[in-house]
Amino acid sequence: MHRARPVTSTRWVLPLLLLLVGCTGERDSQDSQPETGGETGAETGAETGGETGAETGGETGGDSAAPAGDEVIFEVQDDGRWEGAALTLLAFGVEKTGMQVGAALLTYELQSASSELAVPVPEDGFIGEISESWLGIQQGAWVLPFLFADDDADLVHSDTEAFVGLSMTSLLYVQAPLIPEADKAGLVEGWNAVVLDFTGEQPLTVTPLDLVPLSAELWPVESIEAGGTYDGSEAAEELRLALAPAMSLKGAPSGEALLDLPFTLVDDRWSLSVEGVPPEDHFSTDGETADAVEIPFTFLDDGDDQLSSGDTLTAFACAGDAAVALVYGAPSMSAEQALNAVISAAPRPGWKGMAGFPDELEDLDDGALDELVLSAACMPPPPSAAVPAGEGRSGP
Repeated sequence: MHRARPVTSTRWVLPLLLLLVGCTGERDSQDSQPETGGETGAETGAETGGETGAETGGETGGDSAAPAGDEVIFEVQDDGRWEGAALTLLAFGVEKTGMQVGAALLTYELQSASSELAVPVPEDGFIGEISESWLGIQQGAWVLPFLFADDDADLVHSDTEAFVGLSMTSLLYVQAPLIPEADKAGLVEGWNAVVLDFTGEQPLTVTPLDLVPLSAELWPVESIEAGGTYDGSEAAEELRLALAPAMSLKGAPSGEALLDLPFTLVDDRWSLSVEGVPPEDHFSTDGETADAVEIPFTFLDDGDDQLSSGDTLTAFACAGDAAVALVYGAPSMSAEQALNAVISAAPRPGWKGMAGFPDELEDLDDGALDELVLSAACMPPPPSAAVPAGEGRSGP
């Protein structure tokens, strides 16, 4: 892990760009979601092994009554959250260009962690050639179960509603006649359950069509707490405590601080808590996903009782000799992003504590966020773009 170079006396003078262009007024947490990530070689609504990406579907929106069809139990496991989520079966396929996700065959409002639903016979628009080499020219339909946060309860996924889970067990509808390759694989006419494998170690595995497990691991963690001790290098009553975007500390334009309050100790301990989604201008999209990196620190105020360009940073929150960041990872707003996040073991969305700022960040161990030390020892040197006092520049 790359760690910040320990320093004991360096102080940061905030650049003038910390006179931040903030967001004013109330924000809807969904409206403030940034666009995140790219597609997984797939395009929503694309053809999925034939016409399976057609703009036709089953009970998709407005009616949670299940149509006639094969009865399948869909179960959100591992104490996963299901309240407020809708289950949707999306046309799915694997092409040379990557995984492809299309239209909804069925969308259903979950009433409990375990729901027995009737999966309908696919309409003609979903039937096509199954795009797997071991199935040859078998005709059928392939769907993958997803969970999304149905915030407006209309059973239609919108751009502001996050995908919060999925199943690696997909449903494969095989249309007569059954070709020899399909029969040899253990498939039958009608609906089948197959377990997806993305390691390349084995082909799809056919499993009994009775229980389809779903993970809800992509629900964002919407709050976080941090705290610990203070090394006492400055008089506590002269300081303020802030949680501000890392981009601000590097001299880049960004939103206002999430927290800015007098620094207080209770039984020689400090603490802070934050919940909800940071404003959109806190997010960086340098990588495949968008993250808001927020840094907890203390500062000597210049007399205006708020974080501003004339303030002097005095201590960072340290885990050992590494500076700590509280990071909010943006949720998956498309099925492709959700699938990518699960199969790549990407960091889960929402708040998490990480150490190593400003270099490579790594997850903190459980419980470490309650044992941090506010100290100058882990403060990295001021950014090279910082302007010495009196030179009058306002940018990096």
